[in-house]
Amino acid sequence: MKMPIKLVAAALLLLQMSWLAGCAVREDDPYAVRVREMESRLANVERILDSGSMVQLLGQIEALQNELRELRGQVETLRYDLDGVRQRQRDVYLDLDRRLQALESTAGNGAAPAAAGNDRDAYQAAFALLREARYEEAKQAFAEFIDNYPDSPLVPNAWYWLGEVNYVNKDFETAVEQFRKVVEEFPQSSKTADAWLKLGYSRYELEQWDKAREALQAVAQRYPEHPAAGLANERLQRMTQEGH
Repeated sequence: MKMPIKLVAAALLLLQMSWLAGCAVREDDPYAVRVREMESRLANVERILDSGSMVQLLGQIEALQNELRELRGQVETLRYDLDGVRQRQRDVYLDLDRRLQALESTAGNGAAPAAAGNDRDAYQAAFALLREARYEEAKQAFAEFIDNYPDSPLVPNAWYWLGEVNYVNKDFETAVEQFRKVVEEFPQSSKTADAWLKLGYSRYELEQWDKAREALQAVAQRYPEHPAAGLANERLQRMTQEGH
């Protein structure tokens, strides 16, 4: 690296000497001034190279580049892990929902006391439509059930599944109202913990962060032994990581 610079410097010095030898050059001659400036700059470059400062700077740059590559790799790994966690959360909740649906589909005892008339048949017919993913028909059937059997013990379940249908269809505002109906008017229902959870999920999708956190905390605090509590805590942690 030094050899070309010194050759240039030597050439400049020879040129200067030839000028001086051929004629008397004044100190303030612009060419002489320019030559002296170039000599000074070359001397500065040589001092930097001799001191090793440039080598150290290049080493620092290379180290920073390596660190940047490592950080990018760590970010990609974290993104992959987070996507996996989110998928597992969805799988767990869907599995839980399927099991709850299976229990309700065979409910003749335990889910709710026997009711008068054909309310249970009407409810099971609406629920069958939901299991078949015929969401619009299920929504209509549950709404008709609520209108036709307002005193049935299965009404809170019907409100909950109406909320689920609208949640699946991404009508989160309507879902919020239906899940609220369950938690506010039927606090003793077997669906209340799940309704709080899905209320929090719906608020989350609407980016209503404070209300989402409030609903999810209600699940964890009021129903700590319920499976929904674990899902609520996971979503709360996710919100914290996302800065919500």
